[in-house]
Amino acid sequence: MGTKNANCLRVFFAIDAAIESRKKHYLDRYGIVPEYKAGAHLGEVITAEIGDLKKEIVYNGDVLNTAARIQTMCNELGRRFVASKQLIQALVVPEEFSIEQLGATTLRGKAQPLELVGLA
Repeated sequence: MGTKNANCLRVFFAIDAAIESRKKHYLDRYGIVPEYKAGAHLGEVITAEIGDLKKEIVYNGDVLNTAARIQTMCNELGRRFVASKQLIQALVVPEEFSIEQLGATTLRGKAQPLELVGLA
């Protein structure tokens, strides 16, 4: 489960560390180092296997849409990792993480504002 040991937060920084450890390789081979942003939220996800000839696993749920909308706020908020306050409140956040309250934002397609936080 992603909330166990705050793994849903730790994975972002683990990827950062992995990319940093291979930074020279990326620069030498591709001339650029990968960059990315993330949005995170808490909720139920439905998983299904579809297809007859080519099976595929699909994920569905409002939480995925909300997390994607949160991720789109990264540039506007000047952060690489933004999460809902709801997610942060459900976790025991390790002391190594810095959390900044970013305020309530009404995400595209959502009626109610959502409290967001930045993580570093």
